[in-house]
Amino acid sequence: MPSTSYLDKDFGASYYDRFRPSYPNTLVHKILSYHNEKTENELNTLVEVGCGTGIATKLFMNHFKKCIATDASSSMLECAKNTLPKDSNVTYKLAKGECLVEDGKIGLNSVDMVIGAQSIHWCDFYTLFEQVHKILKPNGTFAFWFYTQPEFIELNGFNEIYYKYGWSDEFMGKYLTPFQRHFFTKFTENDQLMDQLKNHFDDIKFEVSCYSKGHSDPNAPYYQTTEMSMSDLRDLVKSWSLYTSWVKHHPNDTIDIADRFINEVIEKFNITDENKLFKVQWTTFYYMCRNK
Repeated sequence: MPSTSYLDKDFGASYYDRFRPSYPNTLVHKILSYHNEKTENELNTLVEVGCGTGIATKLFMNHFKKCIATDASSSMLECAKNTLPKDSNVTYKLAKGECLVEDGKIGLNSVDMVIGAQSIHWCDFYTLFEQVHKILKPNGTFAFWFYTQPEFIELNGFNEIYYKYGWSDEFMGKYLTPFQRHFFTKFTENDQLMDQLKNHFDDIKFEVSCYSKGHSDPNAPYYQTTEMSMSDLRDLVKSWSLYTSWVKHHPNDTIDIADRFINEVIEKFNITDENKLFKVQWTTFYYMCRNK
């Protein structure tokens, strides 16, 4: 598993939960419809890989009789337990995605659907896909999805600043592996992921919604748009694992790296009110497939 500060016991999971976006119901319905295309498929057991604070869990749990929320971070799981209803159908497992059978104690061929929301890039795909294949029933659904960056439609040139601070080796992006950087910035070129999926899964679906590359469709299942201010963006950046890693390794910085990032955006675009709202389109993509 790639290194991440999300695994730190003192990681601010509740802060993460407050400032991370949720996912549209259209995506939930798309995944469930795909699953139900196979008449033999059931909605008994759902497993979530990297549930975090339960953002996606709460969207899916009422569609299944039982949900198993797994995460490698104890602080994330504790936040999920405190966020989701106490009488819900969710059980929690401290387990890496690569160890669902061993550490998660999840039975072979026992699961109807496995999901991963903004999470599986922290796993070794080869091992994760093997584990998912083992626990899913035949034709069971494996679905996972991502957003990459908020694109401020009115701020032409914002993406270049975002790349510098979030993706490049110059700043916080230095804590990404080369594969992770490629995965999120070249998401239509993930041949390695697709080849590994084909080892265990069939009927693979891949869709993208991306404002800057001209693929946006307001009717797409994973179309995600909102409004954000510079203050909101600052809070979002401080929820990143990359931000926490940077702060840990740069204790003598006189200016917080998130402040430096946002201040550069403010200066470039002459923003006088940090609370002014701008229209944002999230670059998003998702995969769905069926167990062999």
